[in-house]
Amino acid sequence: MRSVNKLEVALVLDNTGSMGSKLGSGDKKIDALIDASKDLVDTLSAAAARASETDAVKIAVVPFSMTVNVGSTYSSANWITGTMPTSSDYGDDVFGSAQNRFTLLTQTGLSWAGCVESRPDPYDISDAAPNSATPASMFIPYFAPDEPDDDKVTKSGSNKYRDARTNWWGEIYNNWITDDKTKSKDWFTRQGNTSKYAANNKSKVISDAKNGTNYGPNAGCGITSVLRMTNVRTSAGATTVKNKLDDMVATGNTNVAMGTVWGWHMVSPNAPFADGSAYGTKNVSKVMVLLTDGDNVMSETSNPNDGTYSGYGYIWQKRLKNASNVALDAGATGTDRRNAMDSRQKKTCAAAKAKGVIIYSIGVGVSAHSKGILQECASTSDKYYDVTDSAQLAAVFDAIAGSIQNLRIAK
Repeated sequence: MRSVNKLEVALVLDNTGSMGSKLGSGDKKIDALIDASKDLVDTLSAAAARASETDAVKIAVVPFSMTVNVGSTYSSANWITGTMPTSSDYGDDVFGSAQNRFTLLTQTGLSWAGCVESRPDPYDISDAAPNSATPASMFIPYFAPDEPDDDKVTKSGSNKYRDARTNWWGEIYNNWITDDKTKSKDWFTRQGNTSKYAANNKSKVISDAKNGTNYGPNAGCGITSVLRMTNVRTSAGATTVKNKLDDMVATGNTNVAMGTVWGWHMVSPNAPFADGSAYGTKNVSKVMVLLTDGDNVMSETSNPNDGTYSGYGYIWQKRLKNASNVALDAGATGTDRRNAMDSRQKKTCAAAKAKGVIIYSIGVGVSAHSKGILQECASTSDKYYDVTDSAQLAAVFDAIAGSIQNLRIAK
């Protein structure tokens, strides 16, 4: 006997900077992705409209790059804390002591753009509900610290700067407020000094930090926010999802692991959103469509931070663990960082699948290495799609839409 399943679908889509380039004869990858995803929404919306259930198909959207934007409206939610937990599980704090990031933002006249940082192991690969009694399970707002000032003396033939007090040459990436250089010669002391965020220093915040996400506490948070599961039975619901897809832009580095776990959060019955049906609910299929065009990246730089700030903070904070569950530190190679992120991604996929989430994965011009990771993430071999030309995305999403519709028919 056959029955009809309801569908809970999360579209987990790479919005990194490389998606702004073309692949083959087609459009820019991000544009082709938007069009193909909207066609999938239309197909599933039409199926929902024909169904007898009023909530036959729900769709969520998770754009990701080096972090994920949950939306700035959640600053007061009970699952987010402005203060980084003191637990050693969360790694070393940039500020040395607990500081409320929302307070620092308010003092400098800035606001939170909505991005979050990765939870520590094991919560970064889990949909376990955040609980204030377990600080490491809570989410914290993304806050890219002000890096030490430079004295604008360029080194011949490079874009590097010499710090006048430390006589150190290197790259300054996120210098967005004037330091008090009389305080210390030490990079980390000056970077972690919170007095520069005082309210009377508002005039020292550079305009680029006030007007965007290239510099300032929101540097790296240029992606559009997620959309929670939305009923697409009506054209209004489908339009809401498609409008979110239209908002997507290509920016930042790649953190597929973080995108994956937030895709899982979308269909999970657990907080922060708790929008999904309980696991094991009869006649409900949970689906994740995961797309990326590149390798996981946690950048390296020649300054003491040894990288730019990301969803894992700085590498020296020891918040990213490898396959052996050892935290990486400054000096870790680019390959070590990629492999550690790959491990988090694979563990997240495995954990979600163990809960019954069906994963389709799509590699858009990816390396053989990333192809292997995505194939491992897919629920079955036929649920991985290899794209070598962005023009192929329309057919791939059409095939996935058809396959997802077939999940509605349960034997």
